[in-house]
Amino acid sequence: MELIKRNIVLFVFLGIALLVSIVLAFFVVQVSMSMKKYQADLVIQRDKIKKLIEEKPAPLKGNLEAINSDLAMVQQKVNDIHLIFGKPYRTSIQAFADALEINENTLYSKWRTAYEKGKKLGSNEAIFLSFMKEFDEQKIENAVNAFKNTIEPRTVEDLGQANLVNLIMEGLGLPRTMSPEACTTYISNMDLKLTNLLKPREGENCPAILVPDKSALFSIYKGMPPAENIGLILKHYKLLEDLILRMKESNIKEIKSLGKTELLGVEGKGFLTLTYKMQIVGSMDSIKSFVNNLQDAYKQNVVYIVKDFAIKKLVDEAKNLQSATPAVDKRPAPVVPGEKAAKKEKEDDTYGAAVIGGSTDVIADIKIDYVIYVADEIKKTK
Repeated sequence: MELIKRNIVLFVFLGIALLVSIVLAFFVVQVSMSMKKYQADLVIQRDKIKKLIEEKPAPLKGNLEAINSDLAMVQQKVNDIHLIFGKPYRTSIQAFADALEINENTLYSKWRTAYEKGKKLGSNEAIFLSFMKEFDEQKIENAVNAFKNTIEPRTVEDLGQANLVNLIMEGLGLPRTMSPEACTTYISNMDLKLTNLLKPREGENCPAILVPDKSALFSIYKGMPPAENIGLILKHYKLLEDLILRMKESNIKEIKSLGKTELLGVEGKGFLTLTYKMQIVGSMDSIKSFVNNLQDAYKQNVVYIVKDFAIKKLVDEAKNLQSATPAVDKRPAPVVPGEKAAKKEKEDDTYGAAVIGGSTDVIADIKIDYVIYVADEIKKTK
């Protein structure tokens, strides 16, 4: 007891330490038991995950089907958007497909399959004619007529039977081709046809569009074109044809200049861009209508991007005013009522004519990009 009394502080400390040790030991046992339980649960969960991974089909089949369905829908939307870019024959192809009583996308798919199978066996025309044997003669006739009737108002192309087949195949994604000699003749003919297109056609209520005298405004290529550029030349002419039609629809009065910046254009990410510059003359309303027409062209599966736009007055009226001869008032003296018939005098025709604002015409300088989706074009056989 004496020992305890002398070392009371030490024994109190030891007692507290022992108590703490017991408590800590209890906690260690508890934590150890919990860890073992968690480890056992982890093993169970890992086994479950392993079994889920190994299961066939996967347990989330419903979700996967929904995802795949959404992906297919998105892909179809993307395809539809691509068909807006530089596909001027699409409306005619839709009419062609309707007459065949087949879905447009199905028609594209069947034609591509038929072309891939037959491209080593004969000409493109022979492949197409073989492909059309799948349909009865009446449907074929109706389809060709539907294509022709739909495209005719918006083209100067020859719509004879042979060329119609080429245009239909182009609408289905197979670029047209021809020999360099034939392309030289085509260029000459299209230059003339587009010049004639500037004049009003039967049923059109618009003035002729003026162009510079003796200018080969629509001649895309001089001389014999290389074979690799022929497809591009044909695309340029389709662009020019569409541009002139839109100018006529907007009552443009004159084309002072019109030309490509380069033949080859710029290609990237599946798109081909052809850039053109033009200077045209018309009223403010007609210029505005033309620009709006370009921006709305996507509704007809053609996309133009207006890059630059500037306008100026065709005549500097203020400058003309400075050098103008002052008008002389040549009006007759006031006539007393009743004497008007007896005192008729000829009035100067120029009196009262507007000096400022007499002309509403403006010159517009416009730079545009014409965008074509080319990644879906069928690669031609050599």
